[in-house]
Amino acid sequence: VEDLIYPVFENYVYIGHGWIGDYDCFLFPQFPVYDIFCPGSRNKVELQGWKMNFMITVLRKIAAHQYKLPDDMTTPNLVEIGADYDSNPSKAVKDVEDFLNSHFNSDICAFDLETSGFDPWRCKIRCITLAFDAATGYYIEWKIFADNPQLVNLLSNMMLSCKHRVTVNGKFDIKFLWVNGLSTDVKVTEDAMTLCHCLCSGRKKGLKTQAFFWTPHGGYDHKLDLYRDGLKKKGIKDPSYYDIPKDTLFVYATMDAVITVRVWL
Repeated sequence: VEDLIYPVFENYVYIGHGWIGDYDCFLFPQFPVYDIFCPGSRNKVELQGWKMNFMITVLRKIAAHQYKLPDDMTTPNLVEIGADYDSNPSKAVKDVEDFLNSHFNSDICAFDLETSGFDPWRCKIRCITLAFDAATGYYIEWKIFADNPQLVNLLSNMMLSCKHRVTVNGKFDIKFLWVNGLSTDVKVTEDAMTLCHCLCSGRKKGLKTQAFFWTPHGGYDHKLDLYRDGLKKKGIKDPSYYDIPKDTLFVYATMDAVITVRVWL
Protein backbone atom coordinates (compact mmCIF):
# COMPACT_ATOMS: atom_id res chain seq x y z
CA VAL A 1 0.00 0.00 0.00
CA GLU A 2 2.71 2.48 0.91
CA ASP A 3 4.27 1.97 -2.53
CA LEU A 4 1.13 3.41 -4.10
CA ILE A 5 0.25 6.30 -1.82
CA TYR A 6 3.72 7.86 -1.47
CA PRO A 7 3.76 10.63 -2.47
CA VAL A 8 -0.02 10.97 -2.37
CA PHE A 9 -0.79 13.36 -5.21
CA GLU A 10 2.38 13.40 -7.27
CA ASN A 11 2.33 9.81 -8.42
CA TYR A 12 0.25 7.22 -10.16
CA VAL A 13 0.90 3.72 -11.48
CA TYR A 14 0.24 2.56 -15.03
CA ILE A 15 -1.45 -0.74 -15.79
CA GLY A 16 -1.45 -1.86 -19.41
CA HIS A 17 -0.10 0.30 -22.22
CA GLY A 18 0.25 -2.70 -24.50
CA TRP A 19 2.49 -4.79 -22.29
CA ILE A 20 -0.19 -6.36 -20.13
CA GLY A 21 -3.52 -5.92 -21.87
CA ASP A 22 -4.29 -3.54 -24.69
CA TYR A 23 -5.56 -0.59 -22.73
CA ASP A 24 -4.27 2.21 -20.53
CA CYS A 25 -5.38 2.40 -16.94
CA PHE A 26 -4.05 5.00 -14.54
CA LEU A 27 -4.19 3.70 -10.99
CA PHE A 28 -4.38 6.60 -8.53
CA PRO A 29 -4.01 6.34 -4.75
CA GLN A 30 -7.34 6.03 -3.00
CA PHE A 31 -8.52 7.18 0.41
CA PRO A 32 -10.62 5.76 3.24
CA VAL A 33 -14.34 5.54 2.54
CA TYR A 34 -15.24 8.27 5.02
CA ASP A 35 -12.83 10.67 3.32
CA ILE A 36 -14.62 10.16 0.00
CA PHE A 37 -18.30 9.63 0.70
CA CYS A 38 -20.89 10.93 3.10
CA PRO A 39 -24.42 9.65 3.72
CA GLY A 40 -26.93 11.37 1.44
CA SER A 41 -30.67 11.80 1.56
CA ARG A 42 -32.96 8.95 0.50
CA ASN A 43 -30.22 6.29 0.44
CA LYS A 44 -27.97 8.26 -1.92
CA VAL A 45 -24.23 8.57 -1.38
CA GLU A 46 -22.60 11.88 -2.27
CA LEU A 47 -18.97 12.80 -2.84
CA GLN A 48 -17.44 15.19 -0.38
CA GLY A 49 -14.18 16.28 1.16
CA TRP A 50 -11.21 18.30 -0.08
CA LYS A 51 -9.19 15.19 -1.03
CA MET A 52 -11.76 13.85 -3.45
CA ASN A 53 -12.56 17.31 -4.80
CA PHE A 54 -8.87 17.85 -5.50
CA MET A 55 -8.55 14.47 -7.23
CA ILE A 56 -11.64 15.05 -9.37
CA THR A 57 -10.32 18.48 -10.41
CA VAL A 58 -6.99 16.98 -11.46
CA LEU A 59 -8.65 14.12 -13.35
CA ARG A 60 -10.94 16.53 -15.21
CA LYS A 61 -8.00 18.66 -16.30
CA ILE A 62 -6.09 15.61 -17.50
CA ALA A 63 -9.17 14.39 -19.39
CA ALA A 64 -9.49 17.84 -20.99
CA HIS A 65 -5.77 17.71 -21.95
CA GLN A 66 -5.06 20.79 -19.88
CA TYR A 67 -2.23 18.95 -18.16
CA LYS A 68 0.47 17.34 -20.21
CA LEU A 69 1.24 13.88 -18.88
CA PRO A 70 4.71 14.09 -17.30
CA ASP A 71 6.05 10.78 -18.57
CA ASP A 72 7.20 9.70 -21.99
CA MET A 73 4.34 7.59 -23.36
CA THR A 74 6.11 6.59 -26.58
CA THR A 75 7.15 3.00 -27.20
CA PRO A 76 10.96 2.80 -27.31
CA ASN A 77 12.75 1.88 -30.52
CA LEU A 78 14.83 -1.30 -30.05
CA VAL A 79 17.82 -2.03 -32.30
CA GLU A 80 20.36 -4.86 -32.48
CA ILE A 81 23.89 -3.92 -33.50
CA GLY A 82 26.00 -6.62 -35.18
CA ALA A 83 23.03 -8.93 -35.70
CA ASP A 84 24.72 -10.74 -38.60
CA TYR A 85 27.90 -11.63 -36.69
CA ASP A 86 27.55 -15.37 -37.30
CA SER A 87 27.14 -15.00 -41.07
CA ASN A 88 29.29 -11.91 -41.72
CA PRO A 89 31.62 -11.27 -38.77
CA SER A 90 33.75 -8.56 -40.42
CA LYS A 91 30.68 -6.47 -41.23
CA ALA A 92 29.23 -6.95 -37.73
CA VAL A 93 32.51 -5.89 -36.09
CA LYS A 94 32.59 -2.79 -38.29
CA ASP A 95 28.98 -2.02 -37.36
CA VAL A 96 29.81 -2.23 -33.65
CA GLU A 97 32.89 -0.02 -34.14
CA ASP A 98 30.85 2.59 -36.00
CA PHE A 99 28.12 2.44 -33.37
CA LEU A 100 30.52 2.98 -30.46
CA ASN A 101 32.39 5.76 -32.26
CA SER A 102 29.13 7.56 -32.97
CA HIS A 103 28.27 7.81 -29.26
CA PHE A 104 31.45 9.34 -27.87
CA ASN A 105 30.79 12.35 -25.60
CA SER A 106 27.13 11.51 -25.09
CA ASP A 107 25.42 13.17 -22.16
CA ILE A 108 23.90 9.87 -20.99
CA CYS A 109 25.16 6.30 -21.35
CA ALA A 110 22.90 3.76 -19.64
CA PHE A 111 23.97 0.12 -19.73
CA ASP A 112 22.75 -3.25 -18.55
CA LEU A 113 23.90 -6.86 -18.87
CA GLU A 114 22.29 -10.27 -19.04
CA THR A 115 24.50 -13.01 -17.61
CA SER A 116 24.53 -16.72 -16.87
CA GLY A 117 24.63 -16.10 -13.11
CA PHE A 118 25.76 -13.83 -10.30
CA ASP A 119 29.49 -14.58 -10.00
CA PRO A 120 31.52 -12.30 -12.34
CA TRP A 121 34.52 -14.66 -12.19
CA ARG A 122 32.67 -17.86 -13.05
CA CYS A 123 29.66 -16.74 -15.08
CA LYS A 124 29.43 -15.42 -18.63
CA ILE A 125 27.93 -12.28 -20.16
CA ARG A 126 25.24 -12.97 -22.75
CA CYS A 127 24.67 -9.43 -24.00
CA ILE A 128 25.13 -5.76 -23.23
CA THR A 129 22.37 -3.26 -23.85
CA LEU A 130 22.89 0.49 -24.06
CA ALA A 131 20.78 3.61 -24.27
CA PHE A 132 21.85 7.20 -24.81
CA ASP A 133 18.41 8.79 -24.53
CA ALA A 134 14.87 7.81 -23.58
CA ALA A 135 13.90 6.88 -27.13
CA THR A 136 16.16 4.05 -28.35
CA GLY A 137 17.82 0.99 -26.86
CA TYR A 138 20.64 -1.02 -28.43
CA TYR A 139 21.41 -4.74 -28.03
CA ILE A 140 24.82 -6.31 -28.72
CA GLU A 141 25.74 -9.95 -28.17
CA TRP A 142 28.77 -10.01 -25.87
CA LYS A 143 30.49 -12.73 -27.90
CA ILE A 144 31.36 -10.01 -30.44
CA PHE A 145 33.38 -8.24 -27.74
CA ALA A 146 34.81 -11.50 -26.39
CA ASP A 147 36.12 -12.45 -29.84
CA ASN A 148 37.41 -8.95 -30.62
CA PRO A 149 39.17 -7.42 -27.57
CA GLN A 150 39.81 -4.14 -29.40
CA LEU A 151 36.06 -3.52 -29.17
CA VAL A 152 36.23 -3.76 -25.37
CA ASN A 153 38.89 -1.03 -25.38
CA LEU A 154 36.71 1.08 -27.65
CA LEU A 155 33.73 0.50 -25.35
CA SER A 156 35.84 1.64 -22.39
CA ASN A 157 36.87 4.86 -24.12
CA MET A 158 33.35 5.58 -25.30
CA MET A 159 31.87 5.11 -21.83
CA LEU A 160 34.60 7.23 -20.22
CA SER A 161 33.76 10.06 -22.62
CA CYS A 162 30.10 10.17 -21.53
CA LYS A 163 29.03 12.58 -18.80
CA HIS A 164 26.50 10.34 -17.01
CA ARG A 165 26.97 6.56 -16.82
CA VAL A 166 23.57 5.45 -15.61
CA THR A 167 22.53 2.09 -14.18
CA VAL A 168 20.10 0.36 -11.86
CA ASN A 169 22.09 -1.73 -9.37
CA GLY A 170 25.18 -0.98 -11.43
CA LYS A 171 27.57 -2.58 -8.93
CA PHE A 172 26.50 -5.92 -10.45
CA ASP A 173 27.06 -4.97 -14.09
CA ILE A 174 30.28 -3.02 -13.63
CA LYS A 175 32.02 -5.94 -11.87
CA PHE A 176 31.19 -8.25 -14.77
CA LEU A 177 32.48 -5.69 -17.25
CA TRP A 178 35.74 -5.14 -15.33
CA VAL A 179 36.39 -8.89 -15.18
CA ASN A 180 35.73 -9.10 -18.93
CA GLY A 181 38.27 -6.44 -19.86
CA LEU A 182 36.54 -3.09 -19.43
CA SER A 183 38.84 -0.43 -18.00
CA THR A 184 38.46 -0.11 -14.23
CA ASP A 185 38.52 3.64 -14.80
CA VAL A 186 34.93 3.25 -16.04
CA LYS A 187 32.70 3.71 -13.02
CA VAL A 188 28.99 4.22 -12.48
CA THR A 189 28.18 7.90 -11.95
CA GLU A 190 24.40 7.62 -11.46
CA ASP A 191 22.44 4.68 -10.06
CA ALA A 192 18.65 4.93 -10.13
CA MET A 193 18.34 2.27 -7.42
CA THR A 194 20.31 4.42 -4.99
CA LEU A 195 18.37 7.53 -5.98
CA CYS A 196 15.07 5.69 -5.48
CA HIS A 197 16.24 4.66 -2.02
CA CYS A 198 16.99 8.30 -1.20
CA LEU A 199 13.46 9.30 -2.20
CA CYS A 200 11.76 6.60 -0.14
CA SER A 201 13.80 4.00 1.71
CA GLY A 202 10.82 1.72 2.30
CA ARG A 203 9.89 1.30 -1.34
CA LYS A 204 11.03 -1.54 -3.59
CA LYS A 205 13.85 -0.29 -5.78
CA GLY A 206 14.40 -2.81 -8.60
CA LEU A 207 14.13 -1.75 -12.23
CA LYS A 208 10.94 -3.77 -12.83
CA THR A 209 9.22 -2.10 -9.87
CA GLN A 210 10.42 1.36 -10.91
CA ALA A 211 9.16 0.73 -14.45
CA PHE A 212 5.63 0.48 -13.03
CA PHE A 213 6.19 3.37 -10.69
CA TRP A 214 7.72 5.96 -13.02
CA THR A 215 6.86 4.87 -16.59
CA PRO A 216 3.96 3.51 -18.64
CA HIS A 217 5.97 0.39 -19.51
CA GLY A 218 5.68 -1.72 -16.39
CA GLY A 219 5.41 -5.39 -17.31
CA TYR A 220 7.66 -5.25 -20.37
CA ASP A 221 9.19 -8.54 -19.15
CA HIS A 222 5.80 -10.28 -19.45
CA LYS A 223 6.76 -12.30 -22.55
CA LEU A 224 9.89 -13.52 -20.80
CA ASP A 225 7.84 -14.55 -17.77
CA LEU A 226 5.44 -16.49 -19.99
CA TYR A 227 8.37 -18.31 -21.63
CA ARG A 228 9.89 -19.29 -18.30
CA ASP A 229 6.52 -20.31 -16.85
CA GLY A 230 5.90 -22.48 -19.92
CA LEU A 231 9.15 -24.33 -19.32
CA LYS A 232 8.29 -24.90 -15.67
CA LYS A 233 4.93 -26.42 -16.63
CA LYS A 234 6.81 -28.88 -18.84
CA GLY A 235 9.11 -29.78 -15.97
CA ILE A 236 12.10 -28.10 -17.62
CA LYS A 237 14.62 -26.39 -15.35
CA ASP A 238 14.46 -22.60 -15.47
CA PRO A 239 17.30 -21.54 -17.82
CA SER A 240 19.83 -18.83 -17.08
CA TYR A 241 19.54 -15.65 -19.08
CA TYR A 242 22.52 -16.86 -21.08
CA ASP A 243 20.42 -19.69 -22.54
CA ILE A 244 17.17 -17.89 -23.29
CA PRO A 245 16.42 -17.63 -27.05
CA LYS A 246 17.35 -14.23 -28.46
CA ASP A 247 13.90 -13.44 -29.84
CA THR A 248 12.56 -13.71 -26.28
CA LEU A 249 15.51 -12.05 -24.56
CA PHE A 250 15.98 -9.19 -27.02
CA VAL A 251 12.96 -7.05 -26.10
CA TYR A 252 13.33 -7.58 -22.37
CA ALA A 253 17.07 -6.90 -22.29
CA THR A 254 16.99 -3.88 -24.59
CA MET A 255 14.05 -2.34 -22.75
CA ASP A 256 16.14 -2.56 -19.57
CA ALA A 257 18.56 0.04 -20.91
CA VAL A 258 15.87 2.48 -22.13
CA ILE A 259 13.81 2.14 -18.96
CA THR A 260 16.96 2.76 -16.92
CA VAL A 261 17.23 6.16 -18.63
CA ARG A 262 13.56 6.94 -18.08
CA VAL A 263 13.42 6.05 -14.40
CA TRP A 264 16.63 8.01 -13.79
CA LEU A 265 15.26 11.06 -15.60
